[in-house]
Amino acid sequence: MPVDAHSRWTGIDAGVMKPARKEVEMTDYDRRTVSTLEQEDRPAPAPLSARPWGATRRTIVEEQHTARPSGWVVLQRIVVLLFGILQALLILRILLLLLGANHSNAIVEAIIQVTNPFVEPFRGMFRFDSVDTASGSVFDMAALVALIAWSLIESLVVAVLRLGDRTA
Repeated sequence: MPVDAHSRWTGIDAGVMKPARKEVEMTDYDRRTVSTLEQEDRPAPAPLSARPWGATRRTIVEEQHTARPSGWVVLQRIVVLLFGILQALLILRILLLLLGANHSNAIVEAIIQVTNPFVEPFRGMFRFDSVDTASGSVFDMAALVALIAWSLIESLVVAVLRLGDRTA
């Protein structure tokens, strides 16, 4: 019983073949496994084969191809990483000011100083930039607008990079 070499079969147990799992498209590497099983119905001519009649022959061929992501994909990953760091810092800024963090603390001061250049372009967009409370808690509206704006800018940059990654 010859089986087509291009069929996707694995798991040969006592002559029973099981269908392979559905292959998932991978971006960084591909792997293909081809298995064939042949059952001889009649004996082969004596000089060509020493196998007994009805013997089973199993051939398994494995090919593995490893490829690195393209330059466009690497650039997209770098852009997403940098914008992700910026977004995390802006969220920390909003939370620290909302919880009334001590501005003389070195970590709080560093986060505010690092995020200031990214928040400043959005100051003055509304009649109020922040909402203060008596307990010292501050809701920084400009930081929230900056977070939304930088997220939209990230989406735009990644979309433009994906246009360059398309293959015809």
